[in-house]
Amino acid sequence: MKNDLILASRIQSAFLPIQDSIEYISTLYLSLDKVGGDFYDFIQFTDKNKIGIFISDVSGHGVASALITAILKATIQEFPINIKENPKVKSAFSRKKEKAQNFL
Repeated sequence: MKNDLILASRIQSAFLPIQDSIEYISTLYLSLDKVGGDFYDFIQFTDKNKIGIFISDVSGHGVASALITAILKATIQEFPINIKENPKVKSAFSRKKEKAQNFL
């Protein structure tokens, strides 16, 4: 079980953006547990003067929260850039997040 948590922690860390990869934005990620539901990422748009910041704080700690966060991140990555810029995406994403939280 301990080895599984270490592996899950490494996988979750690999999902995070490279530290200070965006000019003028500094980042620091400190997890309370080995894995959890806290997460952040940057979203690139066609307009290089815009950047999206994805922040996730799924309630609870541990593997279940980390898994839901990974699902949310994968969902965002699936969206083509032109869809990410559409204001209707926020409400669609919120509905998916609420559905995922029903599993906790």
